[in-house]
Amino acid sequence: MPDVEVAPGAQPLPTAGLLGNLYMVEATADLGAAGRAGLTFGLSTERGKGFAVLLDRAGGPEGQVSLVTTPGLEPIQNRWWPVAREGPHRLRLTVVDEMLEAYVDDVLVLNRHVPELRAGPLGLLAEGEAAKVAQVRVREGR
Repeated sequence: MPDVEVAPGAQPLPTAGLLGNLYMVEATADLGAAGRAGLTFGLSTERGKGFAVLLDRAGGPEGQVSLVTTPGLEPIQNRWWPVAREGPHRLRLTVVDEMLEAYVDDVLVLNRHVPELRAGPLGLLAEGEAAKVAQVRVREGR
């Protein structure tokens, strides 16, 4: 998949399509000076909600990584995490059935059972002038 640069707001990845409940997504997230960026997933048109894993400079003393619902970005789980002002972070999301793992720079930062997690499309979220998500790779199945 080519690099994807995302304008502010959630943008679906047209090539990812509908993902089942067994996949891994890798991307780089650059937050710029004060933005937030991450991956949206599991959006259900029936339920009208999905989820996102976000890196955010504003949360915590040095930043945070969060699992939130979409739309609305209501927090489910937050963890303070040092988010660099310059340069990208490697973000990896692994979903196996109702289990979710999120890694930042190859360190496991969130591990959560999410019973509401369903198959759905994958998207990108970037907020802030310089925030972007790029180098997205999706692997489905075993």
